[in-house]
Amino acid sequence: MCALLKRLSVVFTFSFLLLTLPIAVVAADIEQQLINDIQASERRLGQTEENIASQSARLTRALTERQAEVQQLRREAAAIQRAADEQTLSLDTLRTRLQRWNDQANYQQNLLMDYFRRSRLVNDADHSSISQQLDVLAGRVESLNNVLQPQWRDGTLTRDSGYVESTKLLTLGPITWYWQEHSEAAGLAKIQSDGVEKNAATVALAFKGDRADSVASLYRDGSAQVAFDPSLDRAALMASVEESPWQHIAKGGIWALPILFFGLLSLTIAIFKTVQFVRLPKMSAISVSRLMLYLQKCHQAKKAPGEALTELRSKVRGAAAEMLDIALTTPVSQYRDDRLFARLLQSRQYLERFLGAIAITAAVAPLLGLLGTVSGMIETFKLMTIFGAGDPAAVSGGISEALVTTELGLIVAIPALVLHALLSRRARHYEAELEKCAIELSKLEVAA
Repeated sequence: MCALLKRLSVVFTFSFLLLTLPIAVVAADIEQQLINDIQASERRLGQTEENIASQSARLTRALTERQAEVQQLRREAAAIQRAADEQTLSLDTLRTRLQRWNDQANYQQNLLMDYFRRSRLVNDADHSSISQQLDVLAGRVESLNNVLQPQWRDGTLTRDSGYVESTKLLTLGPITWYWQEHSEAAGLAKIQSDGVEKNAATVALAFKGDRADSVASLYRDGSAQVAFDPSLDRAALMASVEESPWQHIAKGGIWALPILFFGLLSLTIAIFKTVQFVRLPKMSAISVSRLMLYLQKCHQAKKAPGEALTELRSKVRGAAAEMLDIALTTPVSQYRDDRLFARLLQSRQYLERFLGAIAITAAVAPLLGLLGTVSGMIETFKLMTIFGAGDPAAVSGGISEALVTTELGLIVAIPALVLHALLSRRARHYEAELEKCAIELSKLEVAA
């Protein structure tokens, strides 16, 4: 019984598979056919949309051409109608119409002249013909359109060397960029023309590296982050008038020369005295403690003090060595004191030599600067007497001379004053050490 049931289940399963297999195959074929139909429909739809777009553009161009032809035909018809009407009009009617046209022309010309005066487009608007004024107005309208819808335009670029080159210009408000594709040069430009032509420019600031590449991207792609001058040419103008230190000093005129001379003199003396003070021997070699130590060793070794001081003498240099020689060769007396005092005076003269020149520089440099200021103001008032006070360029030379000499005088005087104070303090300190050494040596007993 169980075997029979197993056989029946196998037969039933095999029969079910034979029935469902064709149904699955048919469903897969239908799905693939639907997908193919959808793809074919999408391709036909894309082709149809492209055909519609091309036909729409072609019809739009044709419509524009037909509208232009209609406009031209209307103007020709109006002219023909006006000519026909004028043949039938009387002489009085023609005079009335001519007077009305003249009044209208005068009114329009007065409006144009008033606009030119207010906008200061041309200085000789009163003497320009109506056609010239209309040309100026057309140029003004074109420039306004360029401002509202900026785009690259052809122009000329004048470089600092005076060479004029063709370039591409882009104006956005008060800022103009230039781009030269043949040389790949870019930068900020300054529009020179104040009349109809707005295509003549000069180089305000040349770009390099990434800034030039950004302008190139703006020209080729239409979008980029470009650099500009937020001060509206003021920063470029300041950069163009920058001067070297020699040019700045030359503005001071002839009075800058003595100031520079004293400055160089005091600097040379300060360097010389600094090297001299650095090379001075230290005074600690013959201090009281050092002398007592040598005398103590001399006593312990049962040596004479003179022999110990003679050993010490070989380790001492400079003025201290000379004073020690005086102590070794001269007994305690007024004569030794006089010789030590004379050596102190000689050392003081040696240490303070040329320091007075630095002090003189610190005192004279501001006076020379003041003298240059007075000279420059005299020149300024002289030019103001000739040209008046309305032209700043005429009097700027005298003012520059006045201010530059004062500046140079202070620049020279302040370091000279500081250097004199430091060097004088060092000299006095060394002199004090020499005096202390001389006092110690004046009372030193040297026995054989």
